[in-house]
Amino acid sequence: GALARWPSATSCGRPGDGDRARLISDATTETPSSSPAETEDARREQEMEAEAVMVSAATWTVEMTPQEAAAVNALRAELTPGEEEMARSTLVKGELLDACFLRFLTNKDLQVKDALKLLRADWLWRASVGAVALAESRPEQVACCDLKLLQDYVPTWLQGFDKTGRPLIFSHLGKFRFPHVLKQTTVENLLKLHIHNSERISRIIGQQSLKHGRNISSVLTIIDAEDWDPGALRTMKAFQYTSGMGNIDAEHFPGRLGNLFVINAPKLVWRFWQILQYTLPEKTRICISLFAEREQWEDKLLELVDPDQLPPQYGGCGVQRGCEGIPLVAQTVQF
Repeated sequence: GALARWPSATSCGRPGDGDRARLISDATTETPSSSPAETEDARREQEMEAEAVMVSAATWTVEMTPQEAAAVNALRAELTPGEEEMARSTLVKGELLDACFLRFLTNKDLQVKDALKLLRADWLWRASVGAVALAESRPEQVACCDLKLLQDYVPTWLQGFDKTGRPLIFSHLGKFRFPHVLKQTTVENLLKLHIHNSERISRIIGQQSLKHGRNISSVLTIIDAEDWDPGALRTMKAFQYTSGMGNIDAEHFPGRLGNLFVINAPKLVWRFWQILQYTLPEKTRICISLFAEREQWEDKLLELVDPDQLPPQYGGCGVQRGCEGIPLVAQTVQF
């Protein structure tokens, strides 16, 4: 739809920029000096790589039911050699081709032709939006705004991993303030930032598969709605943003959302969810849970995550990784 008509991933427009859209310079143009945050990023990257057990993809297989295996084989048989190569080119390091096929098939109830249609549409979409270039750009470049704006209003970070090895992503969207954010950027750019984060998370998922020597395909996401702005969901742009993220996840990152907890959700968020849920595929809806009070979500969260992976304010005893509100990719710039 509208996403396919976006400008290339290296062009950046802000409200009022018009034809003066700024081009984002690539790494060959100028290399800025490393900030303390980036130095910390590099350290964490080295730790993650040191921990990762580089298991050959051939040493494990994707666990599937007989019906799932039959559907995967049928889908593979429908592909031309060129299409299979295209599918392989979209895999993140650590993901098996069968795992990718299974994600798309599960999204379509194992209907091969429907899954194949979705898969082919995804290849075209990735080329049109420049998904790889978005993933490898800085978050402030993708969103066409100042980094501080993202730190203040869209803090998203890798907190750790759950008991099954899935990445644990936190996003304190209770701090989101649409009027302030839209002074610097647009809903279209915010959706690009969502693609950027989703691509980066997919890479972390693949890295976890390599580390554990088994297929890990999804993520646990926690959205903290504390301090929610009552006016944040009362505009059409808010609906476009939230429904746009849901559609991107369903059509281009199927199966990546393992669980999503919205915690500290005020009544307004509940009411908005009652409307939004009907715009999302059922497989996305069943992954999402809303909780109003700490007493409702803390035990549920600890069922999935060890205490040392959670900071005290979320019921654990670990380190707060997102204390500076640094966006996800500013913590894990490289892999």
